[in-house]
Amino acid sequence: MSTALKNMIPFIREIALFISICVISHIRLKAQPAVASPVNSFDTWRKDNLQEKIFAHTDKDQYLAGEIMWFKLYYVDASFHRPLHLSNIAYVELIDESNKPVSQSSLSLNTDGANGSLEIPKNLASGYYRFRSYTRWMKNYSADYFFEKTILIYHPQNALKDSSAQNAISYDLGIFPEAGDLVNGIESRVAFHLTNQYGQGIQSRGWLLNDANDTLTQIESARFGMGEFSLKPEQGKKYKAMLLLPDGSTIEKLIPDAHPTGVVLQVKENNEKIEVYIKTNDANTESIFLFAHTRGIVNVASSVPVINGLGRLNIDKRSLDEGITHITVFQNLRPICERLIFSYPRRQVFIRAVTDTAVYETREKIKINIISNTEADTPNLAHLSLAVIRTDDLNQPSENEINIQNYLLLSSDLTGYIENPGWCFDQNNSEKEKTMDLLMMTHGWRRFQWKDILASEKPIFSFAPEIHGAILSVRVTDKLSGLVKDDIPVYLSVLGKETKFWSSVTDEKGKADFELKDYFGKGEFVLQSPDPNARIEFISPFSNIQSERHFPPIAVRSESTNAIVRKSIYEQVQDVYHKKNLDSFVTKVQPPPFYEKPDVVYLLDRYTRFSSMEEVMREYVREVNVVNPSTGFHLHVMNQLTKGPFLTDPLILLDGLPILDVNSFMNFDPLKVKSINVVTKKYYLGNTSFNGIIDCKTYKGDLDGYSLDPKILTVNFDGLQEHREFYQPSYGSAKDRASRMPDFRTLLYWNPSIKVILGQESTLECYSSDIPGKYDLIVQGISDDGTPLFYRTFFSVKRQDSGITKD
Repeated sequence: MSTALKNMIPFIREIALFISICVISHIRLKAQPAVASPVNSFDTWRKDNLQEKIFAHTDKDQYLAGEIMWFKLYYVDASFHRPLHLSNIAYVELIDESNKPVSQSSLSLNTDGANGSLEIPKNLASGYYRFRSYTRWMKNYSADYFFEKTILIYHPQNALKDSSAQNAISYDLGIFPEAGDLVNGIESRVAFHLTNQYGQGIQSRGWLLNDANDTLTQIESARFGMGEFSLKPEQGKKYKAMLLLPDGSTIEKLIPDAHPTGVVLQVKENNEKIEVYIKTNDANTESIFLFAHTRGIVNVASSVPVINGLGRLNIDKRSLDEGITHITVFQNLRPICERLIFSYPRRQVFIRAVTDTAVYETREKIKINIISNTEADTPNLAHLSLAVIRTDDLNQPSENEINIQNYLLLSSDLTGYIENPGWCFDQNNSEKEKTMDLLMMTHGWRRFQWKDILASEKPIFSFAPEIHGAILSVRVTDKLSGLVKDDIPVYLSVLGKETKFWSSVTDEKGKADFELKDYFGKGEFVLQSPDPNARIEFISPFSNIQSERHFPPIAVRSESTNAIVRKSIYEQVQDVYHKKNLDSFVTKVQPPPFYEKPDVVYLLDRYTRFSSMEEVMREYVREVNVVNPSTGFHLHVMNQLTKGPFLTDPLILLDGLPILDVNSFMNFDPLKVKSINVVTKKYYLGNTSFNGIIDCKTYKGDLDGYSLDPKILTVNFDGLQEHREFYQPSYGSAKDRASRMPDFRTLLYWNPSIKVILGQESTLECYSSDIPGKYDLIVQGISDDGTPLFYRTFFSVKRQDSGITKD
């Protein structure tokens, strides 16, 4: 285990303990002591496995190559969805169809999440890409935990290829008994799901057949290719489902064999009650233990008596938290059945965005009133992001759109492709609850394995959370043997006028970690070790594990071609006339050197210049003794505490580069050196120490001709993303409105940092552009009590003194 991870475990457990206390306070029914092992084991697992979630609100889902993608990351704990402050860094990636990253970036996280942007490379081919985000801590778990969404990118010179009819369609039929298993003589619900290779549901009808091919019943899928039937299996009999495919052929799937004896779990919703039935044909089963939790929040933990093969428990729906609840049945401390159910949001908390009119003229002020309510007795702060984007043939509202509500409550806790999650949350949809129930039966998944929890095995983590800053890692091996080298010092530095230096020591696996706090922008990292036989390998902080989600087929419409050309013209005009505004960044103040303040500073231009570094060090730098035995130079810094010299060489830096060969430093041209800083005490940095520091700067900060050791590893690295400012012009005066400077914005407004106390109104303002049309206003966010918020509305822009709303 790395030193960084060891140091952070107490902090992780402290946060996990706080969340666990909150979880325990949510337990509805207390478990009996004799069967409390699942509860205790589950609580221990929660303390050792703090879970995070990230949701990304992007300004839209379809872009042109070269366009800027704006996004807001919401970072919450996975149980209560409340803002979390464990990880300090978030990673974002844009990945192509071959799982190759085409753009990567890292951002600083806080309890407000993170605001960022990606400039989509101009050379990207048209097609689907995957945008995902995660933390370093999340890399300890499956990539299915990462936030992920599909975006479509168009390139004006690279036509989008229609793949909807190119590939041969393949189908898959999944069969899902309600609680996992069938038992002879007990009637059970069985769900089925017919999908194509993209995970899209296929409407179909067919038959349930026995092993003699007799039809037992006709079956038909409902929404998204999902359906169900009832089956009471008989001993020795086999069953299969047969469905008709769109091309007239059929697909068959055997129903899983039933067990001779066992337990079946059945769940029925009855108004405000969840009726849970336990049915068994095993006369020896006198009781079972039922455990229910929602995202780790324990709702039910109770022993249920079984009389004459039947056990029953009613659960008040109001006692369940919003989202997916896992109901697990234990027998003799062994999980035997599991069922997922979904609880829709009941809290009467909402957010609305209301414009002052439904139709605007070009270059007119748009007022947006944020209206909300709350059930909390104390002020409840909401963190919001808002986008106003033009809808056209490239950007249309979709039922399949991921928003913060359906992601946090549904998609993030299920595996596989969730088709049209927005449809399942439509308040006007009378079929949503039935469809959601089938979704729960066909997409069962949890973030853990019960066998691991009940075994009470401590987890082994490979990645520490980045609590204070980014953690960069290297692996060091021996050049000759290839074996890992432990307890070897490794130095990381960034060349330039600002001194940026880190040191670390390898662990037993040859791995060394560097914690970079507040390092922004691009730079060239230099890695080296005083061990001449050390080979250093840089480990990318980005995950190389990909999810197994498939890209959907692309259906090209004739209208899209014209829309792409038109949008390309808009972007080119904006780039020509507003390039400076579009590339405006907030520059971060550079932190002081790692040693903060030197004890002595020498500005060499104030002195008579010498032609050798030996003369400079001997004549001017009184805090350093120059030792020149026959074996070569040594520099010994005077210890300000003992008033005597250290007996070993200090850390010598030239433009941030550690100089490991004192002789090469003494041969450097002193006329190229601008300043020398000296630290005259023992300096501790991480798990290494130095007997003083000599920090030299050249005039240009580029080493000015100093030759790098060929053993040095250099890596081009992007630090934390600098904040790009969103450009929006103002047309507050008649002169501004009459300006001949074209304004072809289609994204009128983007604000990722809105804070509103729920129940209070807030007003935002922006201006329409020269582009008429219909505009989509989307606001998303999360409140401090963990309520996801989403709202969408529309308005139109027409040309001045006309009724035209299309260009």
